[in-house]
Amino acid sequence: MDPYKNISQYIRFHHQSTDFSNSQNKIPGTQSHCNDTIRYESQHAQPKICVQYESNLEKNREKIQEIKKLISTSKKSNPLAIKSQNKQLSINESKMKIEIPKPIRNVSNFSHDSRISTTNSQTTPLRSSSHDKQHSYMQMSKNYKSPLNRFKKIKYLGRGHISDVYSVIDTTTGMIAALKTIQKSLITSKGIQGLIKTEIAIQSLINHQNILKCYGVINDEKQIALVLELGDITLLNYRKEKRLQEKQIIDIIYQVLKGVSFLHQNGIIHRDIKPENILLQNGIVKLADLGICVKAAETNQYCGTPGYMAPEIMDKKKYNNKVDCFSIGVLLHELLFGKLPKIGQRINGDTQLINLMNQLLEVNPKNRLSCKQALEYDLFKLCERKVLKQTEMIKNTILWDC
Repeated sequence: MDPYKNISQYIRFHHQSTDFSNSQNKIPGTQSHCNDTIRYESQHAQPKICVQYESNLEKNREKIQEIKKLISTSKKSNPLAIKSQNKQLSINESKMKIEIPKPIRNVSNFSHDSRISTTNSQTTPLRSSSHDKQHSYMQMSKNYKSPLNRFKKIKYLGRGHISDVYSVIDTTTGMIAALKTIQKSLITSKGIQGLIKTEIAIQSLINHQNILKCYGVINDEKQIALVLELGDITLLNYRKEKRLQEKQIIDIIYQVLKGVSFLHQNGIIHRDIKPENILLQNGIVKLADLGICVKAAETNQYCGTPGYMAPEIMDKKKYNNKVDCFSIGVLLHELLFGKLPKIGQRINGDTQLINLMNQLLEVNPKNRLSCKQALEYDLFKLCERKVLKQTEMIKNTILWDC
């Protein structure tokens, strides 16, 4: 038997059964022949064929499909994934929507068929039926049924002790006015129901050229509002803008005395005369803020503005309407010298204006001039002629029927 043939068979069998590189079996005396044969066989060796390869590959594919299904179902059941998906959908839907701003309801009716509503810097024409006209004016009250909703705010003018004042336009008539609003909660908490009733009664009944007119009173659920005549500027602000000449000061004091004298003739004490409460309207003086007025011959209630109050009020004594005359004397001193006077102070001077001021600033009310006496001074005669001339011009004006 050929020994080489047996060796080659042994090598082929060993190569198919185990890893030859790790084999430790050696046949003595045949190492060189074995190496040559192995080199030859390795060059022409056929690859191993695994019978189970195709079936294992198919199983792996099925497992991959099952894992994909599990991943997809877990995403659908995950609330975070659902939320983000819904959010994306809502964003996409919102891009397709066109938002139309809603009009602000207003109680007033208008003849126009369409108005302009301003919301988020967009203008959209509003169409309203003949039964329910809509308007975009700013509401004065949260209650849409309130009559205050007929007014559109123009500007905030200022704040009093318990009130806010706005310049407004009446959307029904087109008239511009001042609206003084007072919250009912403040009236109740401060216990000033009597003062408010007095102010409304006086303001509604008084009719004088030098007193601010009241066009009406609105009683809302939460507030009371007075519709007043609108002044151009307060005397306080006017003095800051322009320096008053003596002739202007005389004219202003004359008109203040006329208005206060009319109140005194009707048994009313103003008690709060100061530059903030005096309005100018085309050169005409208007007394404003009758909030602490009282209809009485005498009283002892402590009220007013420090610096303008008469000595008898500060001493908590009984006083009459001459406390207003003292306040007019303080006002005159402030217009002339730019500061408030000291109580009991007298200014040296020979002019009628200085003499009038000293008489109004008398500490003793018995020696103090009344408004009627002050108006008799000669320096006001020119002012009287001016008023008479204006009155005659009004009387001679022909009013044509339109």
